[in-house]
Amino acid sequence: MSKDCKMVSELCEKVSKIMTVVKELRAEHRREFVQKPEEIEMDVFWRQTFVRFTEPAEKWSNIRHRPAPATTPIDIVYPLREQDW
Repeated sequence: MSKDCKMVSELCEKVSKIMTVVKELRAEHRREFVQKPEEIEMDVFWRQTFVRFTEPAEKWSNIRHRPAPATTPIDIVYPLREQDW
């Protein structure tokens, strides 16, 4: 192997060693300085139920989904381009 090839291979080895050391230091730093999540007090607002099955069946048996009215189609205006050739 020529002198240049040896030098390049040595440089590659050194760079790879440096990269592994940097990765290890970053991982160690992350492990040491882990931020704890903040504790937030949250209020839960429960949604009122729409149907209560404890009530008589006559109250909730008539509830049906009404289909939404169909909308009119939208006219899409496409720009007209003239040919230049």
